[in-house]
Amino acid sequence: MSEEDRAAKAARAKALLKKRQQKKAADSTSVAADSSVTSSATPPRTFSPAPSEPVETDGRDLGDVFSKDTSDTSWLSSLPRAASPPPPPAPHVASTVRRVSAGPPNPSIPVSSEGTSESISSRELSALQEKLAALTKENETLAATVSRLKAFETAAQQAEASLEAERKRVEELQENLQKFQEDSEIALQNEHQTVALLVSEKAHLTAELQRRDDLESKVQALEDQLEAERSKSNNLADQVSRLKKEVQDTTQRARQSEAKEKDLLDRFKDQERQLQLASTSAAESRKEAEESQRKLRELEEQVQSDDRVERLEASLKNTQDRAAELEFQLTKLKQAHSSLKSERDNLETKVTEAAAKEAELSAQISKLETEISSVREELAKVKDERDSLSQEKTRLQQLSEAHETTIKGHQEKLASAESSLTGQARQIQSIQTELKNANRRADDAEKTQKSLQAEGTKLMQALDEMRPKIVELTAVKLELGEKIESLEHTIRNRDSVIVQLENDLGEARQQNEQMEEVWKQRLAEQEKRHREVQNGSADIQKAYNELQEDLDTALASLRNLESERTNQHQEASRRLEEIERLQHLTQTQGEELENLRRELEARRKSHDEEQDFLERTQNEIEALRAEISARDLEIERLQEVVNSPTNSDAPRTLDDEMLSSLRQQHAMDLSAATSQIRALENTIFDKDSLNHSLQKQINALEEQLSQLRSHSRLGGVPSRPSSRAMEHHGTRRSSLSMHSHRSNQHQPAPLSRTIFDHVMSPETLHKRKVSLSMLKARIESETQTPSLPPSRALSPVHSEGHSHKSSPTGNRPSTPHHTHVRRPQFLDESHVFWCHSCQGDLVIL
Repeated sequence: MSEEDRAAKAARAKALLKKRQQKKAADSTSVAADSSVTSSATPPRTFSPAPSEPVETDGRDLGDVFSKDTSDTSWLSSLPRAASPPPPPAPHVASTVRRVSAGPPNPSIPVSSEGTSESISSRELSALQEKLAALTKENETLAATVSRLKAFETAAQQAEASLEAERKRVEELQENLQKFQEDSEIALQNEHQTVALLVSEKAHLTAELQRRDDLESKVQALEDQLEAERSKSNNLADQVSRLKKEVQDTTQRARQSEAKEKDLLDRFKDQERQLQLASTSAAESRKEAEESQRKLRELEEQVQSDDRVERLEASLKNTQDRAAELEFQLTKLKQAHSSLKSERDNLETKVTEAAAKEAELSAQISKLETEISSVREELAKVKDERDSLSQEKTRLQQLSEAHETTIKGHQEKLASAESSLTGQARQIQSIQTELKNANRRADDAEKTQKSLQAEGTKLMQALDEMRPKIVELTAVKLELGEKIESLEHTIRNRDSVIVQLENDLGEARQQNEQMEEVWKQRLAEQEKRHREVQNGSADIQKAYNELQEDLDTALASLRNLESERTNQHQEASRRLEEIERLQHLTQTQGEELENLRRELEARRKSHDEEQDFLERTQNEIEALRAEISARDLEIERLQEVVNSPTNSDAPRTLDDEMLSSLRQQHAMDLSAATSQIRALENTIFDKDSLNHSLQKQINALEEQLSQLRSHSRLGGVPSRPSSRAMEHHGTRRSSLSMHSHRSNQHQPAPLSRTIFDHVMSPETLHKRKVSLSMLKARIESETQTPSLPPSRALSPVHSEGHSHKSSPTGNRPSTPHHTHVRRPQFLDESHVFWCHSCQGDLVIL
């Protein structure tokens, strides 16, 4: 049974006890009365009649007592609690029963009938007989109950004895539990100590692992240093190979310098030969000069008035000039000879120094080769040691992996032991709770025992309830014994595991100590070797640095020689290139001059053609203007005729209609002529702008031509900017003056020119002329636009008349004009602005 079922049963029992106690308190009075009646059943009052109601209640109570329902046991509470020994009441009750049973055959009825013959009837007698029969039955049942009570008392005594035995057992169990708790506490303390030892061992192992990691890191650092040394040795080998190559290069350069020296010697010999030839030629020329002077003297003496004297003097001057040039060349050759001698001496000294340095370098290279061979041997040894160390490292790694696996196994065992310990602690706690429950149950059993002593009727139920509890307690006891045995077995296993772990830890410590000693020895040897290798590499580096310095000095000297030679060659080649460039530049400049001249001629021709076209267009414009003025006069005349008062009231005839049609036709022709004039003005403006741009291009070409001429005059030497600007200004002025002269020749005579016009330059005059023409066109358009009707289009004749009438002065003829959209006039580089308030003045920005 579970604890919940037991608790439920205990709660039910408590509830039943409370109910029964309440019933006892309610029925105590009636039960006391019944007990007094039964106890006072003496022989003299056996025949006295009793009231009917208590007898009925007694019968009901006896039926309840001997009924099959065992749940109601309240009648047992009325029994005395062991006040008198149980055996004596039995014979007393039996005697009373016997007396009661023997009563009816005695002659007691007639006695009573004699005393009460008058009052009792036959019905009462029959009732009394029935009551006696009932009393006899009650006596029999009471005897049976007494026998049963005796059996109950014996059973209660046996239950008390069993309860005392159970109490003793519970006390023994409590003592065993206390001992088990003490043992478990001791075992827990031992386990805690072992766990602490294991934790310390774990920390020690982690520290050892860290040491091992440090050793591995040191080994890795040593390997890195070894690789660095290898790289350094490789670098040294590369440097040695470079030095060999450089030595070979220096030897080749020395050979080349020797060959160059031979070439220089050959050149020197050639120059000496040329010098000898020049000296011989100079001597011959001197002899020739002396002979010529002698001949000249002779000729002067012979022929003083001959014309050949001048020729001879000229030839003499030529020979003297040639002799001076030869002397100058001879001095130059002597200077070159001395410089070549000094260069040869310097080269010889440098060659000797280079040979000495080459010998030193060869000796140093041989030393380096020997050192490199020794370093290679040391490297081979280091490689062998590295291989052995790598093998040792792999072996140690395997050992460390094995140790790690064992440590992991021990850690797993420790974790399992800890889990088992926690499980045991939980089991102990559950056992303690069960023991507490058992103590509570024992207390409940004591309470039930007290209640059994107080209530005899509950003994059977208490025994029935106690039997499973006793069985449960025995089962719990057996379970506790099994758990104790299992805990002891686990503790033994844990002790064996701890001993095994301690042995493994001792072996691991010994192995780690041995490995540490081996590593320390090898590290010391490796450090010694590394120091030796470092010392050797430092010596090699020093020797290499010295060799490098010597090589640098030798190479610097060779480079200086080569740079001097290359500088001389470059100077000579540069001068030759400059001469060629100047020649080529003169040729290209001559070609460009020819091209520019041709282009200038073509531009001038095109400009002349454009000027002719402009003159023709201006003549056409003047003719059109004259025609327009004639038409305007005719229109005015016709308007006067039309507006005369004689014809205003007359009806319109065929002539008038013809006249109006002619006027319309004339207006159409006039508008077409004005549009043609506008188109011609636009073309004139375009041509003027094109002429202006061509003039700019001509000016630029003339500037280029002047620059080229200045270059050609100075022979490639660039002129100063001031002279160039002056020439540019002069050429520009000359070109502008030429252009203005040509344009003035072709164009008609302008209007009256002011003093400012003579002062202005041709460009400003040209701009002013163009802007004035534009201004004139705008003024005409501004004067014609107000005459047009804004709302509806009238006939041309009517509009002309209206404009004629509206004009304040009739001196200037107004030109008829259709609705014409004004187009903006543009120049190439200057904007011309005009307003109504200027009154014909020009503003140029």
